[in-house]
Amino acid sequence: HKWHAFGEFAEALDPDSLQAIFYQAVLATHANRFEHAATHVDTARHVVNQQLCAVLPEGYGRTYSFIVNLQQLAELEEVIIYKSSTHLPERQKRLVQMWTERINGAQPDVDIWRNLLAVRSLVLDPASDSAIWVKFASLCRKQGRRSLAKKTLLSLMGVTDLAPAEIVPPSVQPSVAFAYVRDLVYNGHKEEAKQRLQILIGSRRITNAHLLARCHLRMGMIYYSTGEKLDEDTIRNAQASFGAARDAEPSWHKAQHKFALINAETIEHYEAEKRHEDRIRRMLVPTVQAFFRAIELPADPLQDTLRLLTLWFRHGQYQEVEHALMEGFERINARKIDTWLAVLPQIIARLDATCVPVRNLISQLLIHVGQKHPQALIYPLAVAIKSESPIRRSNAETILERLKEHHQPLVDQAILVAQELIRVAVLWNELWFQGLEEASRRFYYEKKDIPGCVAILNQLHNMETPETLPEKEFVAKYGAELKTAYTHLRNFEQERSGPYLTQAWEIYTRVWRKLRTEIPALAQLDLTTHSPRLAEVTNLKIAVPGTYQPDKEPICIQSFDLILPII
Repeated sequence: HKWHAFGEFAEALDPDSLQAIFYQAVLATHANRFEHAATHVDTARHVVNQQLCAVLPEGYGRTYSFIVNLQQLAELEEVIIYKSSTHLPERQKRLVQMWTERINGAQPDVDIWRNLLAVRSLVLDPASDSAIWVKFASLCRKQGRRSLAKKTLLSLMGVTDLAPAEIVPPSVQPSVAFAYVRDLVYNGHKEEAKQRLQILIGSRRITNAHLLARCHLRMGMIYYSTGEKLDEDTIRNAQASFGAARDAEPSWHKAQHKFALINAETIEHYEAEKRHEDRIRRMLVPTVQAFFRAIELPADPLQDTLRLLTLWFRHGQYQEVEHALMEGFERINARKIDTWLAVLPQIIARLDATCVPVRNLISQLLIHVGQKHPQALIYPLAVAIKSESPIRRSNAETILERLKEHHQPLVDQAILVAQELIRVAVLWNELWFQGLEEASRRFYYEKKDIPGCVAILNQLHNMETPETLPEKEFVAKYGAELKTAYTHLRNFEQERSGPYLTQAWEIYTRVWRKLRTEIPALAQLDLTTHSPRLAEVTNLKIAVPGTYQPDKEPICIQSFDLILPII
């Protein structure tokens, strides 16, 4: 601190300027002339107040720098109190805590932080206040002030420069040494960072579990970052480092997540190369368990949950994986069952999974979730019971039956609403028009896919009995023609004679042309004719689709608008 030169610089400034008055207050505080310092602070505050009043109408952004000036003056007064309280260490400690809280609440701007830190440095040596200075160095790096970040860290280590071959002085705090390693990584010096980090970890000077975990985690990230190419050395070193980070602090989510992630990506790497099947099998259970531990910790579990689902759906056929999943589900369902709400679409999409253990476990999980959050499940399950897949339909029906044990009114209402919304969303003339179009595409254009064509037509003919007035009108208008066409279709299926199918298609084509002119004419639907059931229901207990939130009261359906515009 070249205080003499600083004094000469302050004397050369305009004595009425804010900068000159503030510097005089700093000089007086440094010299322990507290009364003079207090006088200069009051004068400076008066100047700032005048300037602040002039720009106040221009908004918060314009006035922020003056707010910072006022904070500097307030903290300079507190520095005087600090220097006067050498016999009161608790008071000094409270002042330091207050300064730290304030600066953490300031805008993350390098110049603002530097001005605030300059005041507290009158009584706090940066080496003894290293935590906030390390944070300042990180802020410098994030805002592109890399040279200032490096200079700050070197100053904390008590050196002006550090060549790659030089060892960090033993007196340097481990947290500062780790911050310097991070700075090396961000500047692209990974090899030097790795060597220094190995020395730091091997020195056994780190007593803080979280700092040790961060060191191991950073070492793992030096070895491997997501998306990089994997090889055996990278896999071994990254797994060891992330595993050490997890062991150092088991309650840290990031360590658990990284350990699980490197295992999952290793499995995917081996699968892509179609090798090491035995190693993949050995890694599955530890990886599943690691993801469950990460999900249990307080953090956003979505990425871990999605990765877990991938492992489950790909490898759930193995008995040991199934047992690990069951144990994990039991723990999560008891503590954080809401976790599964974010991934319900992915889970429900696998209701018809070909693997029986996976399918059974999905049903069990959905039953548990449905007992706690029936509103989140009833709509997708009510739609699933209309699926063309027999397995999907059967599983959805089984789950809904279990939900009825505790929530029968909700289930019944959801089935009604889902079925009726499907009814008005795609009318019979639209179903037939689209179905005939798809069947003709298969018959005429896709290499004569006659089985596919016939399957679509049979599905159309096997539609439910007409219930509403428009459905009955459709049958009255087209029923006779379609019945004749269906007779030709059945004859074709029995005798495999081409003329029957040709005759059927002549009728289908005629019907399709008539439907083509009808559909564009629809501008709106009257619910009283197209879905009398929906028109009549009121005060339902089920939530409006898409609005359910587990921590809020459901927004239930009161009634349906009787006129539905067609977009």
